[in-house]
Amino acid sequence: MAKEKVKMKKIILLTFLLSSLLGQVNRILDVSPTAHETSLGNQSLFFRSPAHNFLTKNDSLSQVTFTRMDWLTNITDGMTFNYVEVNWKDFDFSATHMDYGEQRHTDEMGVILRNFSPNTTILYLGWGTQLNYKDIPMKNSFIGFGGKFIKHDLYLEKGSGVLLDVAIHQKNILDLVDLDLMLKNWGYAPKIGTVSTEIPTNISLGTTIEKNNLTFYNQWNFFKNYYTHGQGVKYKYKDFLDLKIGYFNDIEYKLNYPTLGIDLKYANYILHLGYIGGSENLPLRNTVLTSLNVEF
Repeated sequence: MAKEKVKMKKIILLTFLLSSLLGQVNRILDVSPTAHETSLGNQSLFFRSPAHNFLTKNDSLSQVTFTRMDWLTNITDGMTFNYVEVNWKDFDFSATHMDYGEQRHTDEMGVILRNFSPNTTILYLGWGTQLNYKDIPMKNSFIGFGGKFIKHDLYLEKGSGVLLDVAIHQKNILDLVDLDLMLKNWGYAPKIGTVSTEIPTNISLGTTIEKNNLTFYNQWNFFKNYYTHGQGVKYKYKDFLDLKIGYFNDIEYKLNYPTLGIDLKYANYILHLGYIGGSENLPLRNTVLTSLNVEF
C-alpha cells in the first residue's frame, strides 16, 4: 500500500509538470538574454553569433554582462531569469538559470509534503575564427562554433542534453550590409524521465546596415513549420547614449510586440534598459529588462 501511495504521488506530480513545463522547457533557448538585444526586436543573432568572437580577438578588454528579471509576471509569480556572460579574446562563456517558481508537492489527499523549485540551467562556450581560402585569410569572412549543455531539474525527474551552433559572419557586402547565418540548437535533446523533449532547432538569417549614427537590424528565424521575424533601429548619440526601438513578430505563438530600449555608458560600465510592450493578453507585456555590462 505504501508503494502504491508513493507511485500515485509521483503520477500526480508528473502530470502537473508535464502539462505546465515539459512542452515549453526548451523554449528558454530562444530567449534573448540581455536587454540590449531584446529592445531591438530580439536581435539575438548579431549579438550571440560565435562568428563575431574573432572580431574582438585582439581587444585588450574583457566584458562581463549580467541580467536578471522577473518572468511572465502577468500570469505567475516567482519565475526568474538569470544570465551572466564573459567575452574574452575570441571566446564567449555564458551561464543561464531559469527558476520556474516555487511549487508544492502534495499527496493524493492534497496535503502539502514539501515545496520545490523546478529549474533549467544552460552552460555555453563559443569560439570564432577567420575563414581562409588556400591558406590566405579572407578579410571579411568569419566562422564560429558554440556548444551548450542544458539541464532540466523538475524535482522528481531530471534530464540533460548537448546542443551545437554553427555560424558564419560576412562583413561589408557591397560596402553596405553585414550578413549573419547560423544553425542553432542542433543536437541531443534532453529527456525528462523517459519522455523526449523537443528542441527549437532553427536556421537564423540576419542583416545589419550601419549608416552614420543609425544601425538597422533584421533577423529571421526559420523553424520546422514556421518562422519569426524581428527588426530594430539603434540611434547612437556620441559615446555615452544609445536609443533603440524594435518589433518582434511570431504568428505561430501569437507573440507580436514592440520593444524600446536605452543604453547609458559611463567609464567602463554600460547600463542597458529594455521594455516589452504589446496587447493586454500578451504574457510578456510590460516586462522591464535590465542588463549591466562591465569592461575590464
